Amino acid sequence: KIQEAVRRRDQFLAMLSHELRNPLGAMVTATNLLKKPEASPGEHEKLLRVLERQSQQSAHLLDDLLEASRVTQNKIELRRETIDVRDAIQQAAEALRGPIAERNLSFSCELPDEPLYVSGDATRLQQIHVNLLSNAAKYTEPGGEVQLTMTREGAHAVIEVRDSGAGIAPDMLESVFELFVQSHRSLDRTAGGLGVGLTLARSLVQLHGGSICASSDGLGKGSRFVVRLPLTAAPSISQQRSRAPISETASAKKVVVVEDSEDSRELLCEFLRRAGYECHTAENGTAALELIAHERPDVVVMDVGLPEMDGFEVARRVRSEPSIAHTALIALTGYGRASDLETSREAGFNLHLVKPVKLEQLLEALERVGTRQTT
Repeated sequence: KIQEAVRRRDQFLAMLSHELRNPLGAMVTATNLLKKPEASPGEHEKLLRVLERQSQQSAHLLDDLLEASRVTQNKIELRRETIDVRDAIQQAAEALRGPIAERNLSFSCELPDEPLYVSGDATRLQQIHVNLLSNAAKYTEPGGEVQLTMTREGAHAVIEVRDSGAGIAPDMLESVFELFVQSHRSLDRTAGGLGVGLTLARSLVQLHGGSICASSDGLGKGSRFVVRLPLTAAPSISQQRSRAPISETASAKKVVVVEDSEDSRELLCEFLRRAGYECHTAENGTAALELIAHERPDVVVMDVGLPEMDGFEVARRVRSEPSIAHTALIALTGYGRASDLETSREAGFNLHLVKPVKLEQLLEALERVGTRQTT
């Protein structure tokens, strides 16, 4: 068993190196071509699309690594509430509808008419089924089909993802959920991913008190994944009313961005200005404190790995100064371990976001903490 674990680890590291070099190589080439004066506007647009796709792929690989770390350390946390699980399943279906169509696959999604309530984390429930649908799409050849169905069986919601793809060998049906196991895949495969998706799906299902199983008639005969989640009572009227969209009352308008990387700092500030925010920047902790005291921003978006004074110390000093103690603080950092989140909370940050962050997610975070500061 130890030898097998070492073999999987070494194979994983080789795959990681291979898959990181691919998008990075494409980005370097695209950047060099963009610098050439003879490139036409059409070529510019094409190269920008390449940069966008490959940077998203790199971010996906980093997300896989973070999730792998959380799985192995048992540090996945749920933000539970009573939700209609159909919503999470529908969102997962919509997220994958485009990628599935791009692979020339037919896709069907059948959900029940009645609401099915579970006590769970809506984001994680969506993630489970995005992983299952993504897995089905990756290993189904063009012209095949992917099906998503949901039914009620007694006290459980039962979600099934079925495909007509590569199938699973009988001896792999159990181990396919183990970390970094990739059935019949090698270093030259093109499907992508690091073999984390199914492991994460199983962990998240089990955290919700449910179960997941895989079945297949064999190689080349498709696969079937079934998730069972325990149902709970419908939420009260007061609970339903309390879930108003965050963006309805967004109020934060002045933002300070603290980041020692000049490119990241200026690009992020430019994005925020275009989104309607007044944005100011600082490149280190000492300058950040002076700027915050002078500008009195609604929100500070701050890296924690800063020169002179780290972001945690800046946050502590902001919280200790009465004139600026109310300022909303968002940590935007590459540190995403549970201990980092705890240190961030203790230092006084309102939110902790892990790089690379989707810009839409950052805007939502700004709205959330801005609203909180005025309520």
